[in-house]
Amino acid sequence: METVQRKAALQATGALRTTPSDLLFAHANMIPLSSHIKLICQRSALRIATLPKEHPLHATAKKAMGRRLRRHTSPLYDILDSARIRRNDIETITTITKPPTWRNNTKILIAKTREDAEQLIKDDESDIKVFTDGSNHDGGVGASAVLTQGIRPAKIARHYLGKDTKHTVYENNQATLRAYSARKATPGSYLIEDARTLIKAIKDKWPRVNLKLQWVPGHEGIEGNEKADTEAKRAAEGEHRNRRNEHHRLLKGLPASKSATKQHRKRRVWKDYEKEFRKSMRYERSARYDPKTPASNFMKIAAKLTRRQASILIQLRTGHVPLQAYLHRFKLTETPTCPSCGTEPETVSHFLLHCITYVAQRRRLRRSLGRDQSLGLEILGDEKRMKSLMAYIKDTKRFEESHGDLQHPLAEQNDATR
Repeated sequence: METVQRKAALQATGALRTTPSDLLFAHANMIPLSSHIKLICQRSALRIATLPKEHPLHATAKKAMGRRLRRHTSPLYDILDSARIRRNDIETITTITKPPTWRNNTKILIAKTREDAEQLIKDDESDIKVFTDGSNHDGGVGASAVLTQGIRPAKIARHYLGKDTKHTVYENNQATLRAYSARKATPGSYLIEDARTLIKAIKDKWPRVNLKLQWVPGHEGIEGNEKADTEAKRAAEGEHRNRRNEHHRLLKGLPASKSATKQHRKRRVWKDYEKEFRKSMRYERSARYDPKTPASNFMKIAAKLTRRQASILIQLRTGHVPLQAYLHRFKLTETPTCPSCGTEPETVSHFLLHCITYVAQRRRLRRSLGRDQSLGLEILGDEKRMKSLMAYIKDTKRFEESHGDLQHPLAEQNDATR
C-alpha cells in the first residue's frame, strides 16, 4: 500500500522516482500510510462509540472500552483502544431514522441571500424573538440566547459548554435548521430532539402561538443577533459566565461531540506527523524555502503552473533534479562539476544563485523582483515570485532538453495580448 501511495504522489507532483518518501508526501499534502491508518481506526472507533443501546455492537463495545488488556486483544478492542475513548464520554447517535410519513410541523425560514434574510428580519412583527449564537473563543466553547419583547429589557442566558476539543459550534446555523427538518440522525441530534420536545410542549400549552425558526445572518448590525454574539463570546470564557442555564440537559452536562472529537484527533495526528518530520535532517533543507513543511504550499503553487513547471519546481525544491551534482550522485555522469562554468558542483543553489554563465539571466531576475527583494532559495516557496523564477529557468535553457518549454502561463497570456 505504501508503494501505491508513493506512485500516486509521484503522479500528483511530477517528482523524480528517487525523491525521498517523506519529502514527496509533504509536497503532495499526504500523511504517511501509518498515520492515515491511525485516522481510519479512530474514525471507526468514534462510529462504534456513538452507537445506541439497541445496536448489536453496543454491549460488546462498551465492555471493550471499560478495560485495558495487554494480551489476546480482539480487533474491536484494538480499534477502540487506539482512540482512547471512555465509556459515556461521547454522545450517542441513533441509527433509526424517522419514518417516511414523518413531517416537520415547525415553520423554518432560510433566505437565499443575506440581503433577503435581513429584509425578513426587518419585516418581522413577532412580539417575542429569541436570538441564539455560539462561539469558540480561546479554546472554550460557549452558547447564548437573547430574548427580546418589544421595548422591555432583553433577557440573557449563557452557558459554557467546555473545551473545543470536545464541543463545536456551527459557523453557519443554516446547517442546524436543515438538520431540524432531516429524518436521519446526525451528530448533535439529541439536542435537536430536545428542541422538538420543547417546541411541542410550547404548542400544547399555547395552541394559538405562531412559532417559527429563522436564519439570521451574522455581523449585519441586527441588534438582537449582535447581542447574542457578544454574550456567546462571554460564555466561552468559562463556567463563571453561566447565567440562566438551569435546563436539565445543561445541568447534567453535555457529552463530547463526535464532530469536535473527530476534528481534534485529526489535528493531533497531523501535529504528531509534523513533529516527527521536523526531527529529520530534510526539514532543515525544506525550511529554507517553506518553513511550514510538511504543511507544504507546493500544491497551491502547482495549481497555477503547467505540469512541466510544477515538475521542475518540486525537483528543485527536493534537490532531486537533473543537474550534474544529482546525476553524479547516482553515477549517471562522471563529474558533479557544472558543465556551463566548470568551477563548482552544479547544485540547486549554484544554478539559481552563483553560476557565472547565467549572470545576465540572473540580472533580469533581480530586476523583475525589485530592489527590495533579495534573491535566495526562499524563492522556491514564494508564490508571488514564481513567474519571475520560471522566466529565469526558461532563459537559462538548462532544462530545455529534459522538460521542454517552461514559460509561465501568465507570461503566455501577456504575449498573446500584445
